[in-house]
Amino acid sequence: DRGWDRNMNRDRDRDRDDFRDRDRDRDRNMERDRGWGRDNDRDRDRDRNWDKNAIERAGFPKPTAIQSVGWPAALSGRDIVGIAETGSGKTLAFALPAVVHINAQEDLRNGDGPIVLVLAPTRELAIQIRQEFAKFGESAKIKATCLYGGADKGSQIHDLSIGVQVVVATPGRLLDLINRGYTNLKRVTYFRSE
Repeated sequence: DRGWDRNMNRDRDRDRDDFRDRDRDRDRNMERDRGWGRDNDRDRDRDRNWDKNAIERAGFPKPTAIQSVGWPAALSGRDIVGIAETGSGKTLAFALPAVVHINAQEDLRNGDGPIVLVLAPTRELAIQIRQEFAKFGESAKIKATCLYGGADKGSQIHDLSIGVQVVVATPGRLLDLINRGYTNLKRVTYFRSE
């Protein structure tokens, strides 16, 4: 009987250690995804060199109401539902935390899909969102593309093949390019839907 009890205790202790290891690994991954606890000098330098005037160049001398509420929540990794008027800076409210998130990730490798995915119902809105990303994403060395129907697939496929961190897309074109094997969503860790 004692041998059986010893084996049960050993198995229980091993299972408890496995859970502790799993929880520790999960916490480390969450910190890495949020950009905390980084040990890579290149990443720290990239964050320091990010152009802080990009927000003002985007037309917002100080944060709007949606940005003031959205930035802290998104930067802490929480989900957000934001409703605000046109021209209130909604795109920048989710795009700035997306830039910070991208800078906390490993660089893209060949065959990786985007890190940030933004879905828009119309191509006009997708193009507009992509233009907003371009206003300040370039200063952070972030590549973005816009995928939508009614346009040449060749240039969109080319952008995906060289690697982009941000994809702004309409659902139909995105599904088409995924089904044809031109991209995947394996690296997507930041998502926004309009």
